[in-house]
Amino acid sequence: MRNSIDTWTQWIIPLQALADQGINFGNIDMIAIGLNTKGNMTAPGGSGKMYFDDIRLYKPKEAPE
Repeated sequence: MRNSIDTWTQWIIPLQALADQGINFGNIDMIAIGLNTKGNMTAPGGSGKMYFDDIRLYKPKEAPE
């Protein structure tokens, strides 16, 4: 079975959830993204190309009052 997405997809990672777990962002100097076989964290899987661009940090949007 092949799973693929051929369109640009925004990936939002709520950093506050990590900060709430004690992650100190001042100590981060590298980001790594791992890929594996779905449902099996020990077996490498997949083939093809993935492109990551426009990696940015934004302040959270505040709820309108």
